[in-house]
Amino acid sequence: MSQHDLMPAPAAAPQEDPELAERVTRQSSILLTICLSAVVAALAIVARFTPQAPARPLIFPVERQVSEEHAPLAVSITPITAVGDAASGMQFSGDGYDVACTVSAATATLYPAVHNGTAWSVLWQFPCALDGAVLTKPTCIFPARRESGNTWNVFKTGAATVNACTAVQRFGPIPAARPSAGGGAPAAHAATHENGGADEVALDASQITGGTLAEARLPTGIDAAKVADGTVTNAEFQRLDATSSIQTQLDSKLATGGAGTAVTDVFAGFVFTAGVGSITAGVQYMGGPGANLAGSGGSGVFTAPISGLVAGNLGCEVDTAPGGAETATFTLMESADHGASYNATILTCTMTGATQTCADGGPVGLNQLARYAVRAQGSAGTAAANATCSFRVSK
Repeated sequence: MSQHDLMPAPAAAPQEDPELAERVTRQSSILLTICLSAVVAALAIVARFTPQAPARPLIFPVERQVSEEHAPLAVSITPITAVGDAASGMQFSGDGYDVACTVSAATATLYPAVHNGTAWSVLWQFPCALDGAVLTKPTCIFPARRESGNTWNVFKTGAATVNACTAVQRFGPIPAARPSAGGGAPAAHAATHENGGADEVALDASQITGGTLAEARLPTGIDAAKVADGTVTNAEFQRLDATSSIQTQLDSKLATGGAGTAVTDVFAGFVFTAGVGSITAGVQYMGGPGANLAGSGGSGVFTAPISGLVAGNLGCEVDTAPGGAETATFTLMESADHGASYNATILTCTMTGATQTCADGGPVGLNQLARYAVRAQGSAGTAAANATCSFRVSK
């Protein structure tokens, strides 16, 4: 018999009950659920009655960077007083600018003004009233535009002396007007304005629909194209200056225009006479062109309508010369009794022998309303015939 045979046989393993295992598992799950619910409820009660410290936000340090474009810029400016002034002020592109000035003991109004490189534009709808008797160095806040190439300044009106002005650019929204400043959006004005009122109203051109604009309110440098129908240019309009007026230029041209065109010769011309027939030793008078010689001067060939006239350049010509030693004399005579008699010699010339022309330059003054005629008279044996004469009248 071996030792192995002497050892007792092992006991048989108990058989597992499946229903019991399932029941234990289910009860354990229920117990675990009850425990967890109790823990959650306990935590909720604790949280409800325990003060909570406020959450602390996470803070990260940030350094603010100011760009060169938005860096504050203070510039000394001199207010302009006319839209024709040269461009000056502060060159920048932004949303607005502050202007601080020293004002004398009087009142003045500043308006924002911008020069675009060609001309000034004044923003009349943004006035800033200054009173030197109240404020030592008031500040105006004006709007601007983010546009390149602009120069900003202020346009000054009023009696106050405004100097030591400093402009500072501004970025961002423009605040309402300060009590000591003005600027910003203009206050509303009454729908009607009393004539002769002392208060000034700032309007742009589109708001002026009627009434009369006083001469003192007109700006200088108005383009001539805005006058009448606009066809006269500035250059043409400037020719109407005091040193070389149109009248002066016309007088100068007339004075150098030659005979019969000068101002002193406006009333100038030649009077023509004729005497058809033989010239005898008796007294005969010539008439108008083609007239026969007559025994009297009658109403004459010319009446002086105004004073200051002179007669000259008497010239006569005959178809047939006097011949030999004979003569023919022609004389411009004056009648002071309306042609009843001619007895005052004005101009006279004589031709002799074969000569067929004669002349007398004069001049001799004429009397207003006197009548004038040309007398022809020959020597006893003259053969002269068919004469024509003329004389010049001028002033």
